[in-house]
Amino acid sequence: MFTKKKIKNIVFYTITLTSYILLFTNSYSNDELWSHSNGNFKAQKFSNLNQINSFNVNKLHKAWTYKNGYVPNKGVNNQTTPIFTGSSIITTSLDGYLISLDPKNGKEKWRRKLIKPVGKRGLFFSKENNSIFASTKKGVYAINKDTGEIQKNLGAKGVFGNSLSLLPPIKNKDSLFVAFTNKIESFDIQTGKSNWEFNLNGSRVWSGFSFDNKSKTIFIVTSNVINLWGNTDLKPNHSNSIILLNSNTGKIKCKFHDVKHDHWDFDMVGNPIVVDKNEIVKSKLVYSFGKSGNVIVVNLDKCKLEYPNYVKKILTPKFKKNNFASSKFDQIYSKTQNKFLKPEPLLDQKYNLDDFLKKQKDNENLEYVKFKARNSKYGEDFIPLSVDYDVIMKGLHGGPSWFGGTYDKNNNQIIIPSNHYPWILRSFYYDRLFNKLNKYYSTFEKKLIKNKRNYLSPWEKMEIKENSFQKVYSTLPRVLSNEGWKIYKNSCQSCHGLNKEGKFEGESTGDQYITNLIGLSFTNKFSSMNSLDSLKSAHRYSSADFSKLNKNDLEILKRYFSRHDYLLQKFNLLGIWGRWQLFLDKNKLPASNPPWGKISAINLLNGEINWSIPFGQRTINGKQVYGDINFGGVISTAGDISIATGTPDKFIRILNSKNGELLWKYELPVAGSSTPITYNFEGNQYIVVTASGGRYHGYEKKMGDYIIAFKLK
Repeated sequence: MFTKKKIKNIVFYTITLTSYILLFTNSYSNDELWSHSNGNFKAQKFSNLNQINSFNVNKLHKAWTYKNGYVPNKGVNNQTTPIFTGSSIITTSLDGYLISLDPKNGKEKWRRKLIKPVGKRGLFFSKENNSIFASTKKGVYAINKDTGEIQKNLGAKGVFGNSLSLLPPIKNKDSLFVAFTNKIESFDIQTGKSNWEFNLNGSRVWSGFSFDNKSKTIFIVTSNVINLWGNTDLKPNHSNSIILLNSNTGKIKCKFHDVKHDHWDFDMVGNPIVVDKNEIVKSKLVYSFGKSGNVIVVNLDKCKLEYPNYVKKILTPKFKKNNFASSKFDQIYSKTQNKFLKPEPLLDQKYNLDDFLKKQKDNENLEYVKFKARNSKYGEDFIPLSVDYDVIMKGLHGGPSWFGGTYDKNNNQIIIPSNHYPWILRSFYYDRLFNKLNKYYSTFEKKLIKNKRNYLSPWEKMEIKENSFQKVYSTLPRVLSNEGWKIYKNSCQSCHGLNKEGKFEGESTGDQYITNLIGLSFTNKFSSMNSLDSLKSAHRYSSADFSKLNKNDLEILKRYFSRHDYLLQKFNLLGIWGRWQLFLDKNKLPASNPPWGKISAINLLNGEINWSIPFGQRTINGKQVYGDINFGGVISTAGDISIATGTPDKFIRILNSKNGELLWKYELPVAGSSTPITYNFEGNQYIVVTASGGRYHGYEKKMGDYIIAFKLK
């Protein structure tokens, strides 16, 4: 007769024996492969392997390193998470190659040139079709796993669709589902004919695409309609949502908005994670994440929110319209926004300048930050945008990780990295004619290079550009031909540009910003030119020299600006747009208190945070600061470990999944740039990570082309 204790022991030893059998054989099932960059179609990023575990992780060492021979340019990195097919590691390079590696030693087996980008955010291997499916800007290619040849017996001679796809596709029996940036489409796997398509009507799919076969449901998360400034009231509105589609028909089952009428760039990010029913979780759940910090949980069985009573309505702050913008550039804002209180938001979007300044001991830095924030609004959720002021908020480059989180089955939790640092959102007028001329000049410059006339110096090219632009603008009376233009050219042009367009350094280099002066006379920023003292004060942190500028020159310059703005308005050449920059202090550090990055574990049973720890570290003035920006991913395993990378300090880290304790770390040659994977080959469990360097501010400029594997000694 079996007692309960004996039964438990039998079950335990059976599971253990099964694990070892799986570990020491190369007869792989689909579940044992890392056949999709998200681990599986449910984006769980969980492995049942446990040879590497929380007790022996300190014995890990580097097994092999592969370099693909192409080091990416500054500001570009390889975000492809490799896959494991059972006999090969498949990865990509930024020069357009799909590459097969030996999983034991990392030696190259074959490479296939495709249209770049290849597998921008991942790949998929179909065991049934013996094919790798790789997304490109010209559709999805089917590639033979063993030879690297295009599978011309699948799709339209080996291709599905003809437009940009960033995400790995998903397969169900005879159908291939592809997430193009502006639509989801289902194809017949054999013929390549379209079964159905779901148009996103202006929103896009950047990172979120998963699938549950049992319920025949596709999950996507979408972006906003337009970046920062524009019409967000399109019908139907699919923006900033978690959308559940019927995979047989492409019809919506249900949809849930995060941010409504989004002008702030609060995309939904990361792949929705499907959690199956178990003893703890009584319903099938889908976890999705927004830059807003919200975690939205959908009950798949009911197609309803799991925590509807924990959705708080927030009033959008009132907005005093600019007198010019109100008539021509009106925006539609939702009166209310949703704040999802369960699970607890991963970050608070409100920026607290006072709290940051209180902790500043460097008076010079304190004044610098105050100056940068002088024309900004902050401290509230969802502050409307305006050309009259800037807006400071947090988390605009992810909040939750773009690579998503992992479903830790051992501990019934979702583990996900997140960023917690501020951004400045700027709205500005622009000259439509100037933009068109810039595009024309870019084409002209390409012709010079094509005709081998690229020997022209930068100064000669600028002179050609300036003269050609002057000819066009001379049709607008007294704009580029008057004395105001001469003063601007001598005193301002070197910084603010040929046509007052200013300069954005962009996300990769930080928050360097030179003010756009177009439309200056329509805003309160014009007051900075009321006197020479106010002009100098507005340029206190620039290298500008106004020693030769007098009061009369200043008045002429003001009239020049006003005249230019008037003519742009009159001829309908004035547009409005928005951009964002990191809000950094004088030392090029985020102008907020650390930690700037975390990893958090969300309890599936009650929606609470099990643990949350700073992720990454950096040395500042000889002291360690914990919690840095991060652009990588995380996976979890049956060995009670979570493997994460993507911080500027270049480490790959292994944490105890139960409590977030750091168990092991290894410094990579450059920063990790994707989600790690793990697999078993010939009795050894490996961990593999892509190290291509970080493309954003805070990362070292050095880039790389590494694939690095680890195993136990």
